[in-house]
Order: sequence, then structure tokens, then C-alpha cells
Amino acid sequence: MTRTSSPILWYGDLVDFGTYSTAVSNNSKSNEVSFSFELDSVKIDSEFFWTEDGHYESSEREHLGVSFEIVIGPNPIEHTISRPPEAERTAVRRLILRSVVPEISFEMSIDSRQRITELSIDGFDVIEHFPGLSLQIAQGTILPELLFVTKEEESRTFARRRKGDGTISRALLELILPRMGVADESELSDQILSLLASRSLTKEEIRSAVASQSKSWKNFVYAMISNEADSIFYKKMRSLIGVAVLSDLLSRVDQQLRNILAGVLYIGPARARSERYYRYQDLSVSEIDPDGKNFPMFLNSLSYYQVQRLSDWIRGLFGYGISIRREGGHISIDLMSDGHRSNIVDTGYGVSQILPVLGQIWWARSRPPLPASRQRQVSLLAIEQPELHLHPAHQALLADALVGEIQSSPDGRPPDSRIRFVVETHSETLVNRLGELIGNGKISHSDVQIVLFEADGSSEHVTTVRTSSFNEDGELVNWPYGFFQPSML
Repeated sequence: MTRTSSPILWYGDLVDFGTYSTAVSNNSKSNEVSFSFELDSVKIDSEFFWTEDGHYESSEREHLGVSFEIVIGPNPIEHTISRPPEAERTAVRRLILRSVVPEISFEMSIDSRQRITELSIDGFDVIEHFPGLSLQIAQGTILPELLFVTKEEESRTFARRRKGDGTISRALLELILPRMGVADESELSDQILSLLASRSLTKEEIRSAVASQSKSWKNFVYAMISNEADSIFYKKMRSLIGVAVLSDLLSRVDQQLRNILAGVLYIGPARARSERYYRYQDLSVSEIDPDGKNFPMFLNSLSYYQVQRLSDWIRGLFGYGISIRREGGHISIDLMSDGHRSNIVDTGYGVSQILPVLGQIWWARSRPPLPASRQRQVSLLAIEQPELHLHPAHQALLADALVGEIQSSPDGRPPDSRIRFVVETHSETLVNRLGELIGNGKISHSDVQIVLFEADGSSEHVTTVRTSSFNEDGELVNWPYGFFQPSML
């Protein structure tokens, strides 16, 4: 949500982790923070890539089951050794990516100047071929971009945006030329560029990529692939091709991860208290604030029919609907029940606290689709303590609201676009209601996971994290005895 000069913003509008030194666990021996992610599918389908000589077509490739880990650490600023720890800047220290299809691994180590000191691909360190390789984390990105530049080029703006295929092809040429001993270096260079353009990482793909090339080049590649005794040379060549794949993969993974994280909506625990009247504003509100303060203006931005649909949805769950009343430059929110209308202030405090939550749940699935450039796709809705100030029966109904959204399939949207919910709660009623809904077949037990955070009895500074779940009958599995009860001394 905020552009930063470091990978992580420790303090912002919604979070306050202090500084890096206070965020790292006291028990950490490495003084590092690691983030791990797994993506089911990352597609590399660039229309072209750059070399110094022009554009080359790039084939579409899909990498399945990509997992990666980002490790960040303190980056001390030079010549300021007296700078206090809370002023330290954080930077990427290590980056690991693994692809399942095709199977290949990448691991980078980065120094305090964001220079890559090690680039290991399937166990081969190829950094000696790219002495000027460094990283750049642009504003709005999560993963870094590889920069293939020399010291002479660092001052040239366009060079810092150039892809590295030309540099990689030269490294491949230096590796292959002594083996082949050909006279026409330019022809070999073109053939290497063609192979690089295919982004081939398996023996079958490499054979196919060179099948239409010159006989000498094809015979050389075929012999290299078939010669098990010379497998080291093949692995080195594959590793250099892998550098080009890594450059594309970083960009695509970053794009996909940003799309996922940008699609997170959040409702906090402390929501704004309702008022009897709100000053009318000509605002177009497309999202509800984490504290729900702009909920009246959000309702005012909806069309008459959208308000009616939201009201009907809430009525089906809680037995009352909502409406907007506009009078003399002010608006108010009314509750409708059994033909009676009452201002929201004249009802229980819990209603004012749950309405922004219900509105966010409904809007995340019901808002009309817009082009990606104008509106992000919601992927996850995070709700913190939605049960606050709610009657236990209404806490159970809140579980019904969540499950109802998981079950529903909006028109024209594929099943894999369902919203995921992360709900932080202390409500025993809500947890038990989920088990009841599972037992009644309203939701699959595999769609619910419970993560428990408990203070470790051995140390007050350690939190134990364990997972629990429901079985097919809706019964809790691996649930700690007495979790909802005070400890007996």
C-alpha cells in the first residue's frame, strides 16, 4: 500500500513493528527475517526480450509449483558506525527460487551494496561470468530485478533497464567456443542467441530448439547432451541459460505476488462508532476503510439497487435490513425490521460494529468487474476480531456469512477466484459454528484451517504456533485441551 525504499515497512498506517532490531526475535541467532511463498503456477510468456542487436521472440513457458524464500537483514550505512540500531536500513540478503517443472533451483547471496556475491543455479555458481551483476528493487515491487551492467554503463539510465540476454549470450559463447573450435564466431553467436531465446532447460527442449540449426551446431549439442561423461559441461551451459530464465521468473513472480497482496482487504478490530447523522459528501467510495469510518459514504456511493441487494443479504442472515436516508445535506443509516425503521444509533452498539464487516464481505464478491488497471481483484479478506460487541448468536451467524460466501459462485467467475478469509478471533461460538456447518455438509472440512497462537510455558517471550482442523463430522482435531478455559493454579 505504500512505496518504500526497503523490502519491508516496519511502521505505517496499519502496522507498527518498531524497527528491524525490535522486529527480530530475541532468540534469533542469524539476525535475519525470512519470508517464504509457494505459487501453484507462474507463467513466463514475454512477447520479446532484448539484446544489444535487437528483439528475439520468446516462447511461452509455464513453471508449476514455484516456491521461493526472501531473507532480509540489516544493511549498515557506511561511515556512520555510530548510527543507532533503530535507524538501520533493511535490504535483501538472500533469495532462493525453486521450480518443479522443469526442475531447477536458484540461490543468490547479496552484500550490503546490493551486489550479488553468489548466484548458484542447481549447485553451480555462475557469478564469475557476470562480475557486474547487481540487484535493483524498484518502487512498488517486491522481488528485485537483475541488472547486467558494467561499471562504465552504471551512469547510463537506459543500461539499468536493459535485459541481460546479450551478456548471457556472450558468457555462453566464451564457454562453448573453445569446445567447438569454429572459425565463424558470428554464426555461432547467432545460434546461441536462438537457443537462449527458447529458454530451454531440459534435454528434450534443447534438442528441439537446435533441430533446425546448422549441422555442426546441432551435432555438437546432441553429442554434449548424450555424453554422460561430459555432464558437467552440459550443466554449466544449462545454468547460464537458467540466468535468463531467472531474470524473467523474478519479474513474473513479482507481478503475481503483487497482484495477490494488492488484492487483500482488511477490516480492523476497532471500528468507528456510529453517528446519528453524517455530513453529505460527493465522494465515490469503492472500498471500506479498515476502521469502517467511511461506511456511510460507501453506502451513499452505491446505487439504489445495490443498497437493496446488500440489505436483502443482511436481512437473510440477521433478520434486519438497512437503508440510507438523505435530509438537508445529511445522511443517516436506518435499520429496517418488521416494517419498522430506526436510526442505527438507537440500536445495539454491536450492530454498528458488524455492519462494516458485513459490507466488506458482500462488496468483495458483489462489486461489478472493472479492467485490471482500474480495480484490483480481491484475493483475500482479513478480518480482525469481528465478534467484538456481538451477541453469541450473532457470532454464529457471522460464521454463516463467511461460509455462505465460500459456497456461492458469482456469475461468470471461475471457482478458483473465490475469496479466502483470514479471521482473527477469540470466539468459541464462531469456531463451534464452523464445526456445525461442516457436520451439516454446508462446507468441506478441508476448506477450514485453524491456527493457534499460544504462549510457551517455558518462556514468556516465545509464542508456539500450532495448526488444528476439523474432521468430516465437524469435530476438532489436535485441539489443545482447555484452550477456552483459564489455567488452574
